[in-house]
Amino acid sequence: MLKKTLLAASIAALAASPAMADVTLSYGGFTTPSNVITTTTLAAVTKQAVLSFSTAEDQIAAEFDVNGDLKQNGFITIELTGDATFNDNEVRQWLTGATATSADIQIDLELATATAVNGVVQSGSTVPVLDNNLAKVFKFIDVAGAQKQVDYAIDLNGKRLRLALAQTVGSADDMIQLATATATDGQVDAAAITAGLAANSAALTTAGVVGAIDGANETAPGNGDGVVGYLFADQSGTATTDAQKATYIRSLGATGVTYLEGLAGFATGDVTETLVGAGTEINFDFKNANQIFNLKSGSNNDVAVKIGALKNASYSADPVASGKVFQLGDLFELGLTKSGEATALVSTGFLKIDTNKDGVADDNNVAATGFELFNRTSNQNIQLNKVNLTLSGDLSAFRADTAGNLLHKDGTATGWKLNATKTAATAKAGDAVLQGNIALDAAASSVNAAFANFAKLYVEATNEMPVEAQKIAVTASIAGVDQDTFEDFSDSLADLFIFTRDGLKFDTILTGTTSSNTVHIRDVSGILPEVGGKIFVTVWEYDSHVEGTNGQRNVLAERQELAVKLPSNGAVTLSPATIAEQLGIEVAPSRQARMLFEVETNVGEVAVKKSDGKGTDIQVGSQAAEKGIVDFTL
Repeated sequence: MLKKTLLAASIAALAASPAMADVTLSYGGFTTPSNVITTTTLAAVTKQAVLSFSTAEDQIAAEFDVNGDLKQNGFITIELTGDATFNDNEVRQWLTGATATSADIQIDLELATATAVNGVVQSGSTVPVLDNNLAKVFKFIDVAGAQKQVDYAIDLNGKRLRLALAQTVGSADDMIQLATATATDGQVDAAAITAGLAANSAALTTAGVVGAIDGANETAPGNGDGVVGYLFADQSGTATTDAQKATYIRSLGATGVTYLEGLAGFATGDVTETLVGAGTEINFDFKNANQIFNLKSGSNNDVAVKIGALKNASYSADPVASGKVFQLGDLFELGLTKSGEATALVSTGFLKIDTNKDGVADDNNVAATGFELFNRTSNQNIQLNKVNLTLSGDLSAFRADTAGNLLHKDGTATGWKLNATKTAATAKAGDAVLQGNIALDAAASSVNAAFANFAKLYVEATNEMPVEAQKIAVTASIAGVDQDTFEDFSDSLADLFIFTRDGLKFDTILTGTTSSNTVHIRDVSGILPEVGGKIFVTVWEYDSHVEGTNGQRNVLAERQELAVKLPSNGAVTLSPATIAEQLGIEVAPSRQARMLFEVETNVGEVAVKKSDGKGTDIQVGSQAAEKGIVDFTL
């Protein structure tokens, strides 16, 4: 008996000795745990008065991996990192319920148990199982209305939440005690079986059990079959099951009992304790802990939590940091799959458009695809009637009613209303509330079926205003003075619609950007509008280099419009110096250059005169021949 007790005590002492206690965190709850946290994104422009009441969109479970991590009358600590604190009143609501169970308080428990014998904690613990009785781990207090509340406190200037653990004074190793009992014969036998009984009576004899008889040597009636095993106490057969073996060993007297108790690690009559053990896991459902976080507006606010366990001025389980719980980002974002594109035809005086790039005027809406406004937060609400949409460009050519409402081809409203100068149109993004989701992709069209109407414009067949070559931009904005949730915020797309004009495109390589070369452009269509056709120029200048070497290209201008326009049936003469002056660019003397011209005429002619000290070269090109106006141009 003495030998058994000393052995059990030494094993238990090893298990109870100081260890590198640790906490393992997981996310998403017990049902579908993950190693990756779902970060809650909130708008950085959220006003402080509302950002102070934020809710996380994930759950964080903490597994305490070592016996003794959780001490009776200690704390579990949840500490915030980053610029955030806890809201006391909202924490109180989260931790209060009709019962001290997971059914009423949004905390889940998987409980593992350890055993202590005569005050000595045995090694190991059970597999954790779901248990909704939170009072097994936490200390509860009664509050008004027969409610139960986890005893808690907030310290460190609001950054650390302490959850009090159940108080069980006098328990082994100061662990949380769940139950005590006096060990019975059956408990000893069960523990011995778990430890592993000797294979046969010969092994029992070796282990010091006196009186064990092997079945092969038994001469009683019915037992002469030579089966090796334990003999029943009543001499009527051979023991084969663990329970039968334990019964037989106990029947052999004191040495058999001592053997069983040695395997079990405790004796009949010993005091046992069931304790909260290693592997116990607690899931904090922050998604349903509404408004417990007070974030700070405008800061670089990546917020995480650290979860550990503490008692007596030391951590029994060092806090472990979670992934990012909160981050601040954009409120919303405009999205676009493809711009609405059309070409204003010079053959119609730019009054009609080609929407399918076949050079023929079409009578269709110009439609962008995939135009959308996305809520880029995890759970914040955007009142769409506070979001102002603005379309910017020359909108004078598009169909509108007398009230200035832009219309589709079928006469239905686009949702856009023109300003007096027809240089912009405005609209509200909708009348519904767009709530954010964890994927950060809540779309305005999901709550406003008419949102797609914003992505279409129409030039009617009787239009009398030339369609400008332009990119029409759209901006979505929300003003802080119009609502109490967000400060000013906006996002833009530069090219919801792209309109070009067809015409003449050519390029030339000049002997120098300061040379005496000249470019002569003529219109022979006779159908340009009164203001004439625009001339766009892109200029590349090359680094200085000599024969046999190279030079890099430098962009001086990219599709910039010249001040001069090409008159209908008229001509324009340009020089490198004139072009540089009208574009406002600086050129290096005698550098090679390439110029790309885009001219709004569908029947044009070009001549480039290049002069240097060796002579003059004139090069010509014409669309007139292609149009059947002339046979060729010299």
